[in-house]
Amino acid sequence: MKNTALVFLIISALITGGCADEVFYRGGSSWPERRERVMPMSATVQQRVSQAAPDIHFSGNSHAISPAEANLLAKAAPELKQMIQDYPDLMLIIEGYCDDRGSAAQNSKLGLQRADAVRQILIDQGVPFTHLRVESKGNTELLCSTRDKECRQANRRVHFTAVHRVVDPD
Repeated sequence: MKNTALVFLIISALITGGCADEVFYRGGSSWPERRERVMPMSATVQQRVSQAAPDIHFSGNSHAISPAEANLLAKAAPELKQMIQDYPDLMLIIEGYCDDRGSAAQNSKLGLQRADAVRQILIDQGVPFTHLRVESKGNTELLCSTRDKECRQANRRVHFTAVHRVVDPD
C-alpha cells in the first residue's frame, strides 16, 4: 500500500509539474544546459514592453531600488505577465547600466546587481522567472557622455529588451 501511494505521488508530481523543457535563468546563466538563440521581437512588442516597463533609475554606486521605482515595477508586472501569456516565447532581457564613474569591473558587477534587483521584484510580483534574463552593460553603452549630474543619472538605469527565445532541439 505504501509503495502504491509513493508511485501515485511521483506520477502526480510529474503530471502537474511537467518536465524541464525550458531554460531556467539565474544570474544570467542557464540551467540545465540547453542550446538557445534569441532573436529580436517585433517593434510593436518592444514598444509595448517599453510602455509597460520604463527604465528604472538608481542612485550613484547603488543597486537599491527606491520606493517610487518599485512602484513602477509593481504597475508594470501585470502587463508583463499578460505579454508573456500573449507571446509564450517572449524573453525579457533586463539590462543593467552604470554611469562613467568607477572601473569597468565595478560597473559590470553593479550593472548585474541592478538588473538582478529588478528581476527579483518582478518575480515577487508574479512574473515567471523563466522569461527573465539579466545582463550587465556596465558603462559600455551610455545614453549621454557629458560629465554632469543629469547625464550620469540618466545612465544609471535598468532597461528592458524583448527578444524571441528559440530553444534548439538537442
